[in-house]
Amino acid sequence: MCYHYNPAKLRMLQKRYPEKYGDVEVPEYANGFTHPTLPVITNEEATLMQWGLIPHWVKDEATAKKLSRMCLNARIETIEEKPAFRDTVRKNQRCLIPASKFYEWR
Repeated sequence: MCYHYNPAKLRMLQKRYPEKYGDVEVPEYANGFTHPTLPVITNEEATLMQWGLIPHWVKDEATAKKLSRMCLNARIETIEEKPAFRDTVRKNQRCLIPASKFYEWR
């Protein structure tokens, strides 16, 4: 995933999931480093989540904060080798992020 993101058009989300996104304001642009709260769709529900991954083995707030900045992006070539992403991928814990585009600034 890239660090810069344009969410899907909010009207489409509100029409499809009015109970979840009816009163939600979604930014036109989001930067992953600011850990914005954005709409996502999981196997179970449509909800809002904060951007970033905190691995299940993190026990304290300081480590969680540090790792959340380091776990914004994963390479598909090494995703099953990296401890932060490995278990999430193996357990098939994924979500759909409605977006009009993801991009890197360089």
